[in-house]
Amino acid sequence: MHFSPADTLHKRIKTILPLGLVFLVALGVRIILFGQGKVIAADGIGYVNIARAIFHDFNFSAASHFPPLYPIFIGMFSYLTPYDEMAGKIVSTIMGSLLVIPLYLLGTELFSKRVGYIASILAALSPTLVFLSGIVLSQSTYITLLVTALYLCWRTFKTNSRTMSLATGFMFGAAYLTRPEAIIVFVGISVVYLFFRPENLTAARTLKLLLFAWGAFLILAFPYILLLHKIYGTWQLTGKSSVTLADSLGWYLNRPDLKREPGFAGLTYLDIVKNYPDFLWKNAAKNILIAASLQQPLMWALAAAGCISAFFSTDTWRRLLFLGAALLPLVIIITFYFVDDIYFSPYIPIVYMLSGNGLIAVENGINRVSARFGLFRFSELTPWALLFGIALAITAIAPSIMADRNTPYHFSQDGARYDHKLIGLMLKKQLPPKSRVMVKSGRIAFYGDFQQVDIPQATLPVILQAAKTDKARYLVADGSLFGARPQMEPYLTPLLIPQEQISTSGPFGQMPNFPGGLRLVFLYKDPASVGVAVYEFLDYNEGK
Repeated sequence: MHFSPADTLHKRIKTILPLGLVFLVALGVRIILFGQGKVIAADGIGYVNIARAIFHDFNFSAASHFPPLYPIFIGMFSYLTPYDEMAGKIVSTIMGSLLVIPLYLLGTELFSKRVGYIASILAALSPTLVFLSGIVLSQSTYITLLVTALYLCWRTFKTNSRTMSLATGFMFGAAYLTRPEAIIVFVGISVVYLFFRPENLTAARTLKLLLFAWGAFLILAFPYILLLHKIYGTWQLTGKSSVTLADSLGWYLNRPDLKREPGFAGLTYLDIVKNYPDFLWKNAAKNILIAASLQQPLMWALAAAGCISAFFSTDTWRRLLFLGAALLPLVIIITFYFVDDIYFSPYIPIVYMLSGNGLIAVENGINRVSARFGLFRFSELTPWALLFGIALAITAIAPSIMADRNTPYHFSQDGARYDHKLIGLMLKKQLPPKSRVMVKSGRIAFYGDFQQVDIPQATLPVILQAAKTDKARYLVADGSLFGARPQMEPYLTPLLIPQEQISTSGPFGQMPNFPGGLRLVFLYKDPASVGVAVYEFLDYNEGK
């Protein structure tokens, strides 16, 4: 059949216009809810600091903990705004909005055009994905790059294209430089195609396409791998896993600040397997339950229906293995780490594609039953599955849009995260610029623009010695330390005074049982805040 240029143009417009509308909806919702991320994420501070190190000092070694691509984007957009946090949020908003395009393309390739539209609509209005598009974290950037890489990879072997294989490698390389788990997906998919190659490709041709893709991947990724080797002295793909393993193991051992304990030297997967074998199944059981709660039961039911439906379609095994390879990092996360909405977010697009396929399967089933009994067919009157997908998406995002944003703030609403921002901004006016302070909250240090010295999980004498060793001028004791560092209670006693509201830099009278070596220079209390007491070390010498 021959199509005229006019027919081809009309066909493209029919695709581009609805997809463009979905993109505008995604962007619009993210702009409306841009302000819901009122405070920088803990990891976001690290990304901003890396961006500053790269763009101010051309120091890439700061990217040993987090890969450099997202910080590079932050640095680029920082030329548009004087605030690095704002630059990071803009990057997340743009990349989060763009996700709907590769997700539509991938859903169309793996299932059908209608599945592509449903998945992209669900992603456009996903509360989790919208939230991540308004904060300084790499997830929005990573998800868009990963889904694009998956689409290019599928097209590579469908079209037998060397150019597409190079694009696949570069995109997986970009995804790896955003979050290192991308390499696990790439390895898994490579294995799938090595052992389950398409019928239109010989084994030699499949291997060549994979080699081209891996070559392109290494062009981008190897300089970073070389940097990690230079810093740590061993060949490794990420510098973060050791510390993150400590977070999850700390839960198991009931030692939440394990990585801050004196003598902590890092952990490996082998250390966990050898020394804490019970941790694996207990952690996995906990995480599976958490993961199941992160999507509505109806969404899981539709995803299951979509998966079952795929078993009865052509090219079933390769599609499901392809998606299974994309889920491989989740298996590792569930086993060794911890699962929350942020860590689960890269796998939400896969759930949405399967759910879209499930909706189509349900619609087709209803049509078959209707036809058997001589009833009308749903899809002849309206795209029932698509409309139901839109309704699901709107129902999910509506509470976020309609939420009351005038509720007075109290630190109990978010574990004092926003409170720490307010305290940091307040102390920025009270203390000398760029002061070196010992403080547990990275947010207080970030918003106060201080040089942070962390508070180790140790005895009080060891804490004070660490402050002296690291040349801290001030000790910032906020109210959250009552639970996190109870050994510091002597420095928290000013927060226990009967007066509910106070903000003063003194003078302060003598306090009973107060340790020597420091003097109280600022005290803040408010019923909505955890409060803060700031001390200056008496023996501090700036030139020391």
